[in-house]
Order: sequence, then C-alpha cells, then structure tokens
Amino acid sequence: MLLVAHLLATPVFAAEAPIAPPLPATTDCAQSRALPAGADQNSRRIACQIPPKYQQDVAMAEFIGGMIRMHDIAAWLTTDALLAKGAFEGVEGEGRGWLTFETDGKIEVRYFWESRGNVAAVATATLDMASMEVEDARKLSPAEPLTDRESRLMKSRDAALHTPELGMCTKHAPNTLAFESNLDGRPEILVFVMSAWKDNHAAPLGGFHLFRYSADGQTLQSQFSQTRSCPMANLDEKLPEGAQAVGMGVSHLTSATPTMFHVFMNLQYRQPLFVMTTQNGLHWRVEDGRIHLIERDDPADALAAPAPPVAPPVPTPEASSP
Repeated sequence: MLLVAHLLATPVFAAEAPIAPPLPATTDCAQSRALPAGADQNSRRIACQIPPKYQQDVAMAEFIGGMIRMHDIAAWLTTDALLAKGAFEGVEGEGRGWLTFETDGKIEVRYFWESRGNVAAVATATLDMASMEVEDARKLSPAEPLTDRESRLMKSRDAALHTPELGMCTKHAPNTLAFESNLDGRPEILVFVMSAWKDNHAAPLGGFHLFRYSADGQTLQSQFSQTRSCPMANLDEKLPEGAQAVGMGVSHLTSATPTMFHVFMNLQYRQPLFVMTTQNGLHWRVEDGRIHLIERDDPADALAAPAPPVAPPVPTPEASSP
C-alpha cells in the first residue's frame, strides 16, 4: 500500500445518492458498563466506539481541542469589546498579545503592551462561558506590571514564537494560547501556536504546533507539529454537478488518531473534518467537537463513507474576526 508522503486537504462531497445518517453514538456496551458509575455519557461513548489503545488520546484531544477553541473565542470577543470601548487608544509602545485565565466558568483575558523595555497589562475583559457575554471590559489605568505567573507564561509563549523555521501557513500573526498544566502530577506550561484564519474563503489545515515548557517557562521539553506542509481548504471550491459538500477531508501523518487541532479546526470552521491516519490506515469523523471512528457494515473494518454535517455546539456569534 502506498502511504501518503505529505498531507493532503480535499473537499468531501456526496453525489446525487442520499447520504447515510450519522452512526449512532452508542453509550451502552460491555466496556461502558465497566466504567465507574459517575462516568459521563461522552466517556461511555468513547469506551464503546473507540479501540482501547486509542481511548485516552481521543478523550484528551476532544477536551483540549474544545478548550483551546473556547479560549480563542474569548480572546476574539473580548478584543472586539475592548476596541469598541477605545481601551487601547493612547497606550504607549506596542502590543505584546494576551493571556487567558479560566476560573469558575469564566475566562479572563488580559492584554499586554511593551514600552521602554517594560511589559505590562493595559486592558482586561472576561467572557462568561454560559452566556457567551463579555463582562468588565476596561482599560487598566495605571497599567499593571506582570505577575510572576504572567511572566512565566509570556516567557514560554515568546520562546515558542521565536522557534527557528516555525511553520505557519498564513501571513497573519498566529493565534497563541498558553496554559499551566499539571497532567499526571507533572507541572508544565503548554503553548499552542496556530495559523490564523482571516480569509473566509480559505481555511488553513496546517501550521498548528504544541510546545511543552517546564513550569518556570525556561526549558523546552517537547514540540509537536501537526503537519509537515501547509494544506489549505478552499471553502469556495466548485463541486461536480449533482454533488454537495459534507465536510473537509485530510490525511494525517504525525499521530495514530486525530488531534486536539483537528477538533479545534472542526469547531472553528463549523464543518465536519474527515481524517485518515496514515500510521494505521483508519478513517475518522471529527464532528461537533467529537471524534468518531468510521465503520462499515463489517465491524472489523474501520473504513466507511462520511456522514453529513451538524452544527458545532460551541456558540460563535458574529464579530470582526473569524
């Protein structure tokens, strides 16, 4: 079998024949019944649908992908609210980006400026994740010096952005998110660097990176790059006569399952993403922020035709940035 040597992005479409409905999200099976009584429905779905050796990777990809999409939305909506209030007018120096902090169902976004060699927070706003409303958008006067926590996060974020030959797939400044993590009792800082989507006609499917830094933000521990090239999905592509688009398709080389970035892209572009992982030849459907293994009539065969799209669950009200 000839393996794909580079990442390909293609539209997925169906001809005139009707498209089969999505596979049922089975949550009752021997594997799910073995879970603790408090396990949620999504955990039970993963237990029933995903092979055991991939379950942890799939669960983490869904969780982190949804999280970075929500924090990305928070940065977008709070930026719009602060611009409407003129919060950045008259601020000396140049922008140094933002950091997001999640607490009790809310995401605070703090914006930083550098002037005369000093970096300080100049504005803040908070997104309520339940209502998707921006609260307490205001200019900080006087500007607030970096806290120790902010300094560590900024240090690791800046180091990631200055990685030599960092592959980005659009000319715009990348979107970045930095989080403290304590997975498996291992304190560290995770930095996500993602190609910015500014063109509603073409969507980047490459240029997504995850950096892991030590908890002090000084030592790079690992780097994961989603792709080896820069595929773009043409959202205006003309389809054959009698066909209809049902999502985007991509082959994936760098992991055995779809990643948090596939989940992020599915939620951001609001289209299903069909992923073929070349390491194992499996086909997957990423939809609604969930990862499904596609099956045929034979349960032993993990390949099938794609299912039609449904709207993603993450609210994305219209604003000036996609």
